[in-house]
Amino acid sequence: MALLVNVLTVALGGTFNELPLQKHYPITFNGIRGTGLTRDTLLDTRYLSVGHYYDHFYAASTNISHNTTLPPWVTTQYTFLPVNETVQPSTSSGLYKAKLRGFGVDTKCEAMSSSPAGSRAFANVTELLRGGGRSENDTGATFNFRRDNGTWTPCYPTAILTGLDPAGQSAREVVTPLWPISFYAYRTYKPYEDHFCEDKFVVGWLRANSEDLNNTFKSSFLYCESALQTAMFDVDFDRAGHILAYNRSGEFDEITQFMSLNMSQTLVLQANDLMNDIGRPGIASAWHNGTMVVDWWNYLLKSLMQTTDLVDPSVEVPKPERVISVVEDLYQRLFAILLGKNLDLFEETTKPTNISGVVVVTETRIFLDDTAFLLSVVILCLNAVVLIWVYLSQSDAYLPRLPSTLGSLLAYTAASRAVREYGEGDGTSDEESWHRKAFPGTFSFGRYLGVDGNLHVGIEMDPFVTPVDGTMLSRQSTAKSWLQRKEEEES
Repeated sequence: MALLVNVLTVALGGTFNELPLQKHYPITFNGIRGTGLTRDTLLDTRYLSVGHYYDHFYAASTNISHNTTLPPWVTTQYTFLPVNETVQPSTSSGLYKAKLRGFGVDTKCEAMSSSPAGSRAFANVTELLRGGGRSENDTGATFNFRRDNGTWTPCYPTAILTGLDPAGQSAREVVTPLWPISFYAYRTYKPYEDHFCEDKFVVGWLRANSEDLNNTFKSSFLYCESALQTAMFDVDFDRAGHILAYNRSGEFDEITQFMSLNMSQTLVLQANDLMNDIGRPGIASAWHNGTMVVDWWNYLLKSLMQTTDLVDPSVEVPKPERVISVVEDLYQRLFAILLGKNLDLFEETTKPTNISGVVVVTETRIFLDDTAFLLSVVILCLNAVVLIWVYLSQSDAYLPRLPSTLGSLLAYTAASRAVREYGEGDGTSDEESWHRKAFPGTFSFGRYLGVDGNLHVGIEMDPFVTPVDGTMLSRQSTAKSWLQRKEEEES
C-alpha cells in the first residue's frame, strides 16, 4: 500500500492538465481587391520606363536559399486577393481562415529534339557555338514548332547572353522568351495575331570542347507554355497576410469570367519577358569553364536542385525528365511573386465585399487525463477496501498507546525508576546504593507504581514491575467485537 500511495501521488498530479487549445470564432473580412484589372500591363508604367525589374528574383532567391517568407498573399504557386478585418477581435493569435480567390499559371514543359524527324519541336542552335554577337544578316539560333496542320514555324530567341567562344571543355546556358521574327528584324515587327511564338519560353544547356566542336557539341532544351488560371481556395493566413496553408476548394474557373482570354495571355507574355536578364548590367558571358552562374534562372535552379550539374562543363547536359518538374515549379513560383508584388493590377473594391471566415484564438483550458483519473480511482478504492478490512479484522490492543510519537515514548518511562538509574546523582545516597545492590540489571514492561505514587503501564526496573499479558490491555470495544455482539443480539 505504501508503494501504491506513491503511485497515487503521481496519478493525482497528472489528472488535470492545463493545455493550449485553438478555438475558432467567426469573423467577417472585407475584400480589398476585386477581380477586375486596372491596366493592361503586368507592371506599373514606372517600372516599364526603367526597363529593369528584379524584385521577383530577389524574393524567390531568399525564399529558396534561406527559407524567408514570401511577400504577403503569395505562395509558391498562387497569389490571393487580399482582405482585411472589419472588426478587430479583442484576443487573437493572428491566425485566420477564409475562402479566397487565387491566381496562378499552369505551366507545362516539354523536351525539344535536335532534328525535326518525329518530333513536335526541335532546336537549331549550332549558331550558339560562337559566343559573340551576330551580324544583321545572321538569323542565329531558331526554335521550330510543328503546327496542327503539319507546317513548321520558326521562333527566335530574344535574350541570349553573349561573350567568349568555347575554350576547352565549356558550358553555356540559354534562357529566353521567343518571338516570331529575328532579333535584328525587330524594328519592322508587328504584333503576331495568334501569339504562337510569344506563348513559349525556352530553357536550355549546352556543352562543347573547343578542340573538337563538331563532335563534342551537345545540347538539351525545354520549351514551356503557361496559361493563367484561377480558383477559390481555403486559406490560412496571419495578420500580415502571409499564407500559412491553402487548399483548392473546387475546380478551376474559366478565366474568361474575369478577363478576356487575350488579356490573360498578354499577362503571361509579359511575364515571359521578365524571366530573363535583359538589361542586367555587367553581364557578358556565354561559354564558360567553371560552375559560377551569371543568370538568375540557373542560379535559382541550382538552389532548388542543390547541385551545380546544370552548369558544370564536366557533366553531361541534363536529361529533360530530370529538370522538367523543377523548371515548371520555378516558373510558377516567379509568376506568383510577380503577381503578388503588383497587386495594384487588380482594381480596388468600391463597395464593401463581406467574406466570412474564422479567427483562431489560442486559449488555455483544463483537461482531464482519463488514464491518470482511472488509476487514481482504482488506488483510492483499494485503499478503502484495505482500510475497511483492517478495522473489521483488527486484533485486541496490547499497548495502552501507540509508540509513534516522542511524547508517547517518554510516557512509558517518565514515572519509572528506570529514569533515575541514569540520573545526575553521584550514587552515594542510601537509596541509590540500595538500587545498585538490588537492581538485577533488567527492565520489564508491565504495571508499576511510579515515583509519583500513581499506577502506570510502561517500562520499569525489576522487581518493581508486574508483567502483564494482552488480556489486561484489551479494549472495551472494537469493531470486530461490536459486530459479534450485534450478531448475538439478533440471533
